Amino acid sequence: MFRNSKKLKSIFSVLAATAAAFNIAVSALAADGAEASGEVITADNEYYGLLAAISDMENYIEYDNEPVTRADFVRSFISVIDMEHMSGTALSFEDVDPSSEMYDALSAAVGMGLISDSDSFRPDDAITLNEVYKICVSACGYALSAEMSGGYPQGYIAAASELRLADGISSTDSVSGVDAYRIIFNTLDADYYYRTADGYEKGSGDVLEAYRDITEIRGVVTSNGTASCGSYEAAAEEPSSLEGTIGIDYVKYISDLNYDLYLGYSVKAYTTYNEYDEAEIVYVCPEKDNDVISLASYNIEYTRGYIETLDGANERYTLNSSAEVIYNGRADYDYSLDLLNDVNGTVTLVDNDNDRKYDYIIIDDYYYMEVASYDKEELVIRDTRSADKQITLDDSVSFSVYSEEEADYTELSSITQGSMLAVRRSNDEKVVDIIILGRILSGTVDSYTDELITVNGADYHMSDYFAENYLNGLGAGKNADFYLGVNDEIAALSYIDTPIEYGYLTLAYLEDNDEEMGVKIFTERGEHMRYSCASKMTVDGTSMTETEAYAAITSKGARQLIRYGLNDEGELKTVDTSETSSTYLDDSRPLNEYNNLTKHSFAASYYYRVSTFYPYFNIQNTVIFRAPNNADDTSGYAIGYSFADGNIADGTIEPYNVGLDGTADALVVYADNNDAAINRVSPSIILVEKVYEELAPDGEIKTKISGWESGTFKEHYLKNGIEILKDRAPAEIKPGDIVRFTETNDEITAAVVEFIGEELRPNTGDNLGYFNIRSTDCHYQVGSVYSFEGQWALISNTRGEADYNYDTANLINVKIPDSIAVYNSTIGVIRTGTRDDIKTYMNSGSEASYILVKQYYGTSNFCVIYEK
Repeated sequence: MFRNSKKLKSIFSVLAATAAAFNIAVSALAADGAEASGEVITADNEYYGLLAAISDMENYIEYDNEPVTRADFVRSFISVIDMEHMSGTALSFEDVDPSSEMYDALSAAVGMGLISDSDSFRPDDAITLNEVYKICVSACGYALSAEMSGGYPQGYIAAASELRLADGISSTDSVSGVDAYRIIFNTLDADYYYRTADGYEKGSGDVLEAYRDITEIRGVVTSNGTASCGSYEAAAEEPSSLEGTIGIDYVKYISDLNYDLYLGYSVKAYTTYNEYDEAEIVYVCPEKDNDVISLASYNIEYTRGYIETLDGANERYTLNSSAEVIYNGRADYDYSLDLLNDVNGTVTLVDNDNDRKYDYIIIDDYYYMEVASYDKEELVIRDTRSADKQITLDDSVSFSVYSEEEADYTELSSITQGSMLAVRRSNDEKVVDIIILGRILSGTVDSYTDELITVNGADYHMSDYFAENYLNGLGAGKNADFYLGVNDEIAALSYIDTPIEYGYLTLAYLEDNDEEMGVKIFTERGEHMRYSCASKMTVDGTSMTETEAYAAITSKGARQLIRYGLNDEGELKTVDTSETSSTYLDDSRPLNEYNNLTKHSFAASYYYRVSTFYPYFNIQNTVIFRAPNNADDTSGYAIGYSFADGNIADGTIEPYNVGLDGTADALVVYADNNDAAINRVSPSIILVEKVYEELAPDGEIKTKISGWESGTFKEHYLKNGIEILKDRAPAEIKPGDIVRFTETNDEITAAVVEFIGEELRPNTGDNLGYFNIRSTDCHYQVGSVYSFEGQWALISNTRGEADYNYDTANLINVKIPDSIAVYNSTIGVIRTGTRDDIKTYMNSGSEASYILVKQYYGTSNFCVIYEK
């Protein structure tokens, strides 16, 4: 049930007009049960509010100190007493056009005897106080008495004094807008006199009742458009039956205006009967003796019947033991006051009988959410971070939507994906009020703690939502835009100048006792970058430790498309994962599980690509596969990927060393042969014999490695600060290792330890994929030699032990290349030889040597024997 926005707007216009007249601040939600910031409308300005509610007077007379014209006063007065229907008397005024808007009001005033007809009215002249007294005294039915007491003006002045029409008026001649409102209100409150045969008789009511059939009552507001107090039964009343009503002392009245603000207040109300003979409220005004305190939730603490402030003033407020609790627009008799300390919003206390004990506790408890989607059919609003915050707005829910940007109530259609909302929802979920946040604080973050953020030199409290989801993304000196919440606290982050990029997460690992996380990302720039991670990260909008982030990220696949940002220290700080990432690049899925394949050929081999559009990130991505056996074999697995636009040409496909850091080059597809940003290099493999430091030609001390490479001994400098991988993590190169590397400008710029010489085992990290199971390009075969015949060796997949019995099921036949290297692990020296020398170096039994052969589609191009 969409709460009637016209009613909300109408009362707000009255409140706003009154506030403007009296320099009173009225909050945006004052019309809908939230607190007013500053003074509320009281009996001191009751006259303005009543006259604005029951007439068009504010259209004619401004509430200011400017003189009021004769025409505007008469038009206002006739509107207030609702006597336009008395028009019809022909006027003699030569200066009043019969077609003018004022004519009917003047005609009614003449017909009622409030003013005299003559040849001139002077409509634009300022009205005098005596002329006002003449009109008002006559409307009270007291004109004859005034005439008998001296006539105009003295008799009317005396009558006005007797009727107390001049109360609060300091003027003695001219009448200002302020005076006009006060005098007309005093007139409505004056006794009305009926003319009788013997003179005058005082009526049973005042002028307001006589002319408008409006009477005055006093009491406490006990129900409004959403909440009903007094009992469990009353509290359970549906909002649909409360809408458009106000209860005073448990009696329900109809109201065209929404007075939710005054729940719990002691009020003076003006009532009448509508055309259906139903009691109706036309205006409500709080009494003077209401003590209303509105407190920001971050500034209070509740303890056993008291609320104390925490701002240094240490004010204490005593709660009535039978106080009514209104939680988010509904009376709630099960609410525990201990929960006051967890409120996010405001707590308003109302003492309506001036006994210094607060009789109503009105709690406005908001939570914040960022809209992931809005289902217009089912009226369901979903949060990007929590299913618990999902809002369902069916016919049983009374709801409103307020836009801070528009400064007005609006429709649900104003809520879109990405909207930041403040939501106030009652415990029975019958009332939901939504604010679309729009107040933005822009500035530089000076500093922050767990409780306060300093922006542009000013301190701000923060919401729990902000602390949980955004705090860890801040940094001193950052320029940011913040959403301000209901208490002017920092509610959420709108923008921060941290660069956001897209990339493929190709590696995630934990180190240091599984407490610190590291990642490797293939960036949009075609670079593989390794990053350490911040101790507190934000993954898909949720703040996490590194171990929590590792679990969350890897649960969606080891390799996936991500959106990421770094902090000032260059650490990975934020990660957004694609909602569908695990559907695409996935080493565990063969090519034949994908659709829409496109086949290409290159260097007598066949490759396939799958182009996928990621709607969550709004970018195109391509995954590359190689057919391992023939052109139609789609059993291969992904070996590469690229970023590209959505119109990839069927052009060039070439090897490209970017992919998975595996034993094969990956491939990249690009459009229009525009690959200027791609640096294609071929990897090399070396068996390392020595690792040492040396002065390089450029004058820097650099690490240098030497060893056996492509049948000869070579040496290479390592670029300072390069990335070396082993078992998913950064590592060192040691003698005996077999290293795959790329070189630029005579320096090794990237390296992976493929075989760990010290441990005699392959790299088991993700960089090599699965070992000896499936490889689309090339892989290592390792083990102890079982037999050797001609060019072929039969090796086991396990090192020989003293009593080891070779199981033929574990034997693998490999072809030995012409040249081999022998690494003696005892002295750390490499010897070289030919295939025919292999038997010379082989040991058996418990001292069996360990042979390693790198296979490349049936051909071995690298063979090392490790001997003790």
